[in-house]
Amino acid sequence: MSTPGDFTKTAKLITCPAECIKLTNGTYNVYGDYMTRLYSLSTSVCMAAIQAGIIMEADGGPILIHLSKGVGEFIGATINGIKSHPGSSPLSTI
Repeated sequence: MSTPGDFTKTAKLITCPAECIKLTNGTYNVYGDYMTRLYSLSTSVCMAAIQAGIIMEADGGPILIHLSKGVGEFIGATINGIKSHPGSSPLSTI
């Protein structure tokens, strides 16, 4: 098993579809902080990428996620049309 922070073992490239909000019928969970780009493992990574400004909702595209040591608390915010909720997680994705 890899440990958080071992980028060669914990990174994964995924492709988010275009118009993914439509594909989820508007039901998705985002727990995290767009400024640090740290999100809970229970977060929709494509929605987090839109909120963090990594991809555009209309276009989708590739994102790199990485398992990382979690943070104590996440601060929720609505950015780029995506609402994140406050919370905490022992492990996070970026």
